[in-house]
Amino acid sequence: MARQQCVLVLGATGYAGRYLVQRLHNAGYRIRAVVRDQQRALAPGRNLIRGRSTLH
Repeated sequence: MARQQCVLVLGATGYAGRYLVQRLHNAGYRIRAVVRDQQRALAPGRNLIRGRSTLH
């Protein structure tokens, strides 16, 4: 069995991120999603990482 590629998505519950996560999932990728609010995630409990990224 071939190993699936894993993709890290920052802002997975944002406007574009939620659609990106769905498309990657449909394409067979394993997803690790960084979210600020786990309640907003489309797939609660599925490789979610609670966090926040900032630029200084």
